[in-house]
Amino acid sequence: MQQLTVSSRTNGLDLRIPLGIAAGLRLQAGDTLELVPVVDGILLKKASPENRRYHLADILDSFVPASRCAEIDFGKPQGGELW
Repeated sequence: MQQLTVSSRTNGLDLRIPLGIAAGLRLQAGDTLELVPVVDGILLKKASPENRRYHLADILDSFVPASRCAEIDFGKPQGGELW
């Protein structure tokens, strides 16, 4: 068992995970972890993909132009629409 020291930050506390443990768990900088309180402490686990928060840039990067629908023409303006 390895002991860790809690460090203070401006808006919270930090834990430093030793590289050997991080490599064994395949953790990388930027990974999201879930913090779960348990009876005698806390449990840290890698967040599951379905709980991942997406960024707009990631969503737009995955856009496939071939999946785009064809343009629909509704005809000439019928009222005071601006086209």
